[in-house]
Amino acid sequence: MPFMPVKFNLQKRVKLAQGLWMIYWVSVILGILIFSLGIFFKIELRKRSEMMDNNESHLVPNLLILVGMLACGVNAFGGKVCHDSLDPIKFAKWKPMLKTYLLLCCGFNALLLLTVVLCFIMQFAVYLTLAEGLKNSIKFYKDTDTPGRCFMKRTLDMTQIEFRCCGNNNFRDWFEVQWISNRYLDMSNDAVKDGWTFVKGGQWRINEGFKEHHLTNNSAHYDYDHRIEELNIWTRGCREALFSYFSGMMNSIGILIITTIILESVDMAGLKYLCTALETMEDPENPECESEGWLLEKGVKETFSELLSKLKALGKTNQVDEGGDAQEEVEEVEEEEPLLLFSFRLNNDKKQSRKEEPRAPEEPQSPWLERMRRTFEEPASSLAAQILASVSVLFVVISMVMLCASTLPDWMTAETTDQHRIIEAVCIGWFTAECIVRFLVSRDKCEFVCRPLNVIDLLAITPYYISVTVTTLTGENSQLQRAGVTLRVLRIMRIFWVIKLARHFLGLQTLGLTLRRCYREMMMLLVFIFVAMAIFSALAQLLEHGLDLESGNQDYASIPAASWWVIISMTTVGYGDMYPVTVAGRVLGGLCVVSGIVLLALPITFIYHSFIQCYHELRVRSARGMPSLSAEFIH
Repeated sequence: MPFMPVKFNLQKRVKLAQGLWMIYWVSVILGILIFSLGIFFKIELRKRSEMMDNNESHLVPNLLILVGMLACGVNAFGGKVCHDSLDPIKFAKWKPMLKTYLLLCCGFNALLLLTVVLCFIMQFAVYLTLAEGLKNSIKFYKDTDTPGRCFMKRTLDMTQIEFRCCGNNNFRDWFEVQWISNRYLDMSNDAVKDGWTFVKGGQWRINEGFKEHHLTNNSAHYDYDHRIEELNIWTRGCREALFSYFSGMMNSIGILIITTIILESVDMAGLKYLCTALETMEDPENPECESEGWLLEKGVKETFSELLSKLKALGKTNQVDEGGDAQEEVEEVEEEEPLLLFSFRLNNDKKQSRKEEPRAPEEPQSPWLERMRRTFEEPASSLAAQILASVSVLFVVISMVMLCASTLPDWMTAETTDQHRIIEAVCIGWFTAECIVRFLVSRDKCEFVCRPLNVIDLLAITPYYISVTVTTLTGENSQLQRAGVTLRVLRIMRIFWVIKLARHFLGLQTLGLTLRRCYREMMMLLVFIFVAMAIFSALAQLLEHGLDLESGNQDYASIPAASWWVIISMTTVGYGDMYPVTVAGRVLGGLCVVSGIVLLALPITFIYHSFIQCYHELRVRSARGMPSLSAEFIH
């Protein structure tokens, strides 16, 4: 049954087409506005670039320019389709493109959503880069001889005039550089004269009467006209003023893009109704006839299931039979490892059930592709696979050593940074090539993408290309110490490469398979800890602080603070950074420790036995050269 069906006649179809046409062109106008704001935002950032530590924030205006251009093109095309929808001859040429167009609109909405998220997230990066940049600007305020800094003084002065601000945090920042002198002051003004600053013990002092009064620049700034331009000492800092300016702009842009997303969603839904209404006309030659339009041809659940099955069918190419006689496998294991029999029988039942299900005919994979797959996926299958696995482990170790070394203070030099970039690029190139080859030779492409360890590989590789793209677009070098907060977070995601070792070490495979099989026990353990933490933290806060608010133990001032003490007590870690001082609190602490031992011991026993069983299973299969039972988790 269609999802959200609506009956249409000629009048309703005409009104729907006209309404969609108007909304599409409103979206085009919004696209032009987004494009213009992106250019304006980029110009504003460039004007303040001397007072910003890095240009990471240029990612947002670049994305706005791209989104604005796409919005104009996508919505202009949609408006043309709606305009021609009432003419069967003209609409016929657009009809084959509509499904692709709707998919493109979905992707465009996802890009808009990403832009909105960046508009709000990057405000934090702007705040940090303004703080560091203004700090450096004040530090080098008097340095007019060094190339690249000669215009910083004028830029900072003009910013203070424009935004009526002073210094980084406030006017006191100027006293650190001791730059205010009588050359700036109009001594004919009594209020200024009374508030004259002076040096005493190396410290600048100022009274309240001096604030908000003008500083003329008769001789200090030779390129200013002191009759029309003035310097003030304002109580508000430039960081606060500039951040308020940029954050207000980014918030407004975010709201504008959210409005665009809403209009795009309305356009997509309306166009879907219009297309289905035109396709279901009882008599296409009679425009007066009624028709029915819908949002989805089937229900939401059925549509999602059908789409998922299509994706799986698309990914299953060049598969071979998983092979092997499962019954013989059970008999062999039964002779040597009786404890594993139940596990293998379950595996056998799953294989038999899969064989009974109707499956599309599959062509066997070519021998050389199968050899390549075994070489990359099964390190113990051949000598070449062992060498390849050793090289991969070597690259992982090198990458981790370089990541750790890059955080050392002595590492921050131009020479070592260049070497680091070269080694990092080589490691990334190896991991990328390995991932691409493994994807190409895999039996099931869709299953390959969904495997957890492959997802982790993607998370470890992608940040490098994102950071390179960002630094290329912004014109900033890619050194780690000069990258912004976002880039540093992306770079540190390389630590996920350590998990790649799970392909080559039995211990990590055993851990992954155990966690996969014992997720119920893990959830039970977390529930035990959460319940106990809620009870003991509330009681600890009451006994240590709640009964005596004035002289109570301040370490237990809140329940969240007490929760930390409960965790380290239940796990018997006991850092000693906070402890109860009352008799009742100590009794409660003893109960908390004993309860933690009991509660943690119960589910951990099940997890331990499962770990031993998984370890024996993997050892037996590894000794016989069989595919690992944990392949669905680690590959």
